[in-house]
Amino acid sequence: MSRAKDEAKASKTKLSTSMMSVFSSTVNKVTAGVVTIDKSDDDMAIDSIQAYITLFQKCLSQTLKEVESYCKKSRDTGHALKSLADSFEMLATTEGSELQSLLSKSGSVLASISTSKIIAATEEVKDFEEPLEEYVRFTESVQDALKRREAKRSDYITALTDHHAKDQSYQKVLGVPGKESDAHSKQEKVVAAQAAVDKAKQDLDDCSSSLIRNFDHFKLTKANDFKNIFNKLTQIQLEALAKQTSLFNDMQGFLGVGDDRPTFVTTHKAQAPTLPSVPNPFADEDEHTEV
Repeated sequence: MSRAKDEAKASKTKLSTSMMSVFSSTVNKVTAGVVTIDKSDDDMAIDSIQAYITLFQKCLSQTLKEVESYCKKSRDTGHALKSLADSFEMLATTEGSELQSLLSKSGSVLASISTSKIIAATEEVKDFEEPLEEYVRFTESVQDALKRREAKRSDYITALTDHHAKDQSYQKVLGVPGKESDAHSKQEKVVAAQAAVDKAKQDLDDCSSSLIRNFDHFKLTKANDFKNIFNKLTQIQLEALAKQTSLFNDMQGFLGVGDDRPTFVTTHKAQAPTLPSVPNPFADEDEHTEV
């Protein structure tokens, strides 16, 4: 009996020491049976990502609203010019002299300028507004990834709390005469709980590493994405301006105005925005969306 007690005591000491090493490296404190842990380096990095992406998303959403308004006004201007062109053409039908030719020519030029503006407005939506919409959706994916990571951290704390409760229950019967069977059963539960802790910690670490790595890549490519977007917008404006200038020059020629007219030359072909083809690393594991 004495030998059995000594073995039980030794087993208790060994297991207790093992469990203490686990908790001393991860657990900050236990309050009302709930384990809390200190913030890790990954937690600090995730907090920084959360603060940045929240502010960036707010500002980007406001920018998108202004871009949508701008693109709508561009389309409206094109359609307004078409209505004005039609009114000149209609007015020309009331004349039978040189004024008829002037009104008809003015209507024709304005109609062509209207077409140019509508085409430019359509391209602005495709190459300016839509890439920013994709970026807003991308930031929403980052927020979703942050929520999934927070859930992994909560799962880890839950596993630690469960392990702590099972270990406390095991310690109460360990070494107590007549409780050997109960102690053995509770010990198995502690071992299973420890396995759950290890898995939850690994899941948390994997999720954190993936999120931080992908966010670092996002920061590196973001500047180039916006450069491409604005480069394309500039190209759209230059091409539309060159077309409209040519039409106005033609109108000046019709009116007999001098040859001192401004000219606009485009020298650089913009690269189309690349963002829509970038895989979204923050999508849920079961999703295969691209942003």
